[in-house]
Amino acid sequence: MSTEHPVLTRLREDHRNMDGLLVIISGQAAAGPQADRQVLRDILVYMSRYPDVFHHPREEVLFHHLVRRDRSVEDTVQVLHEQHKTLEDHARLCLEEIGQWKTGDPADPRLLSRVSRYVDFQTQHMRQEESEVFARARVVLTVQDWESIVTSIDDRQDPLFGAGLADGYEALRQYIAQ
Repeated sequence: MSTEHPVLTRLREDHRNMDGLLVIISGQAAAGPQADRQVLRDILVYMSRYPDVFHHPREEVLFHHLVRRDRSVEDTVQVLHEQHKTLEDHARLCLEEIGQWKTGDPADPRLLSRVSRYVDFQTQHMRQEESEVFARARVVLTVQDWESIVTSIDDRQDPLFGAGLADGYEALRQYIAQ
């Protein structure tokens, strides 16, 4: 397939949105003790929900079809699959540490270090998906593969960046808009 399928476009759009959030997280981590607890918490809640519940499952369907068409990407897909679980664990641990951070106290340097590692890992992961898997999917998947992928994925909207805003994301959307 020579043009990009809307499924890939949506996955890349998710990555761009997450990149923007990772920039905010990096800025908060760089702020050291003055980091904004609520902003970090809100972004990490989103990053532990949307990717794990919607984005990664969509990628997993894509991965399945891609490996069926091209076994040469099987090892890469396996690594990315394992990284999805690692990313989920990283976000959860960051959220647990933020939960222990008392309002008004300065940010713990260990938390900020963990957050920075999460940002680096997430960024590397998305780049690998795009350069190695999405690029290959664009070339080898057939019209029938894409039709099967579309019927297998959940089409719900992004709760933060989608047309409708889900409860709990109002403050974060306002922060992003600043």
